[in-house]
Amino acid sequence: MVASGSKPSTVGGNKNRTGGNQVAVAEGIDGMAAPAKAPVERALRPPVGVKLAYCFGQAVESGYLGINAFIFFYYTAVLGLSGSLVGAALALSMCLDAIADPLIGSWSDNTRSRLGRRLPAILQVDTGMSRLGLSPRELATVVDDPGRLDGVELLYVMSHLACSEQQSHALNADQLARFKAARAMLPAAPASFANSSGIFLSPDYHFDLARPGAALYGIAPVAGQPNPMRPVIRLQGKVIQLRDIDAGAVVGYGATWRAPTARRIATVSVGYADGFLRGLSNHSLAYFGDTPLALVGIVSMDTITLDVSDVPDDQLQPGGLVELIGDRHPVDALAEEAGTIGYEILTSLGGRYFRDYLGA
Repeated sequence: MVASGSKPSTVGGNKNRTGGNQVAVAEGIDGMAAPAKAPVERALRPPVGVKLAYCFGQAVESGYLGINAFIFFYYTAVLGLSGSLVGAALALSMCLDAIADPLIGSWSDNTRSRLGRRLPAILQVDTGMSRLGLSPRELATVVDDPGRLDGVELLYVMSHLACSEQQSHALNADQLARFKAARAMLPAAPASFANSSGIFLSPDYHFDLARPGAALYGIAPVAGQPNPMRPVIRLQGKVIQLRDIDAGAVVGYGATWRAPTARRIATVSVGYADGFLRGLSNHSLAYFGDTPLALVGIVSMDTITLDVSDVPDDQLQPGGLVELIGDRHPVDALAEEAGTIGYEILTSLGGRYFRDYLGA
């Protein structure tokens, strides 16, 4: 998805190719619906009132003796924490001491000699996810030799929760304890710990800066429980053809769906090339107004087929729009039908949609 706040545009310059399918995105964090409780709202709205910008990152390897701490450097000030946090980021594998290449030298020496100043950074520690950040051994190395951080202006210490969507999972409390212990060993700095679902665990997880991701689009923080936020995404597809078929006729590749009675079928110009997952074949829904429309047949590269028999003929014609994601059929519902999560649904939506930013 493009970041909210951009002007409406035709992405990729081929609006006509998809028949004008649209993704509508409501206005940023403020346009996202309010969480149900005040503590959560405060967590989503950091004390400095920042609208969290997306950080476009590129991982750069510099590994040394297994030191693999990821830090985020911010170069262009657009929106920020006291004016310093910015929207474009470069993620580096942090070299805390001299590495094998003598031209690079130590991280601290490099920043002082070439730039003459420390670089602002967010230091990540691994508290149990075993993915990014300083491992316990690497953290101990830094604690034993604090000079390794001489080239770093430490903006935040952060970690990432592995199981925050499962509120009763024991690892949540374990990671919280490890994060607090790590902070106590490092130089004093603000902390960032809670991701979207972590915000809803308890205020103990909020610290100084929350990192809502999927929550920006209203994805439910806990699967299977009522969503305290209002979704802000709507995905519509354009009907390009309508046809009446007889009982017994098959629809789509592989003849996987057979009409039990005479039916009316709409072909819609959205397919797996647009990120509308093939796993939705034969068991998803779209909506036309309040009328649910069953997806019948296999999701093709550029099209899907819907059973629109319950819609009066004079109400839906070629060129009309059906709702694939919206108030009646939120992202989480589509994700459940596809056997995945809302994150994958949103990140899969391709560049052939026309995007309309409401309130931008």
